Amino acid sequence: MTLIDSFITSLIYEKNLSLNSQLAYRKDLEDFATFISSSFHDCDQDKIKAYLKELKQKSFAASSMARKISALRGFFKYLYLEKVRGDNPMTLILSPKRGFLVPKSLTREEVMKIIANAADEQDFNSIQVSIILNLLYATGMRISELVNLKLSELPINFNNEFKESHFIIKGKGGRERVVLLSDRAIELLSNYLALKDKKYGKDNIWLFPYGKGVKPVSRTTIYLSLASIARKCEIFRIQVSPHKFRHSFATHMLEKGADLRVIQELLGHSSINTTQVYTNVVDEKLREAVLSNHPLAINR
Repeated sequence: MTLIDSFITSLIYEKNLSLNSQLAYRKDLEDFATFISSSFHDCDQDKIKAYLKELKQKSFAASSMARKISALRGFFKYLYLEKVRGDNPMTLILSPKRGFLVPKSLTREEVMKIIANAADEQDFNSIQVSIILNLLYATGMRISELVNLKLSELPINFNNEFKESHFIIKGKGGRERVVLLSDRAIELLSNYLALKDKKYGKDNIWLFPYGKGVKPVSRTTIYLSLASIARKCEIFRIQVSPHKFRHSFATHMLEKGADLRVIQELLGHSSINTTQVYTNVVDEKLREAVLSNHPLAINR
């Protein structure tokens, strides 16, 4: 087992690191290892600074730089605590200040247009994509959380009848939260499950099986399908992705007056500060509305 493998394994046990985070950390550390082309034992601050300088010259975003530095910081701290090294060369390395990013969301009209066009085709795969998009917007779940759901996690009986309108999932960082289902979402799921049973049988464990049914549909498949639907709808204002549906869920809830704490719980954010960013989206939209429609603003 390499030092990177050992470090990732320790993070999985200590922080319940998600698969996506594991892959990101591994990629960042492997890229760094390629750059220094020497042992981690011999790496000093000068090599680390040279690496960060090269990243900056390649115009990496501050958020990406911060993530890479975080990976290095955790890795060298691990090496020091495990006595692989006698020092920690990251001690005096500062992280760049991250600029404030407002999450971009779709309008309600754009979401409904995409969902409507996703339901145009009647083959199973298209219906599956349509259900997934509906649920992304209805629940605010992450795409990885949704596509990896098993039937055993849903509150249904053998006849696919829903016993409850909510269920519990384990999200990012292993945090449990409640997912609420509207009557419309339950209706769509019930109809979909009947089609799924015909194609894959009742014994299939996945909510969204794909291909031969051994594995669930991938995030990439949904991303590509959604991008295709967005092009068909001529929505080019922003890059449309499954995560934009999560942003749209939060933004539209807030616009309709939902409490920020409630949105935090539904999204599974550990800190209210993470959810707070959506208030800036709403504030910006209000500002645009005033500047566009108020007589004094128009006549300036």
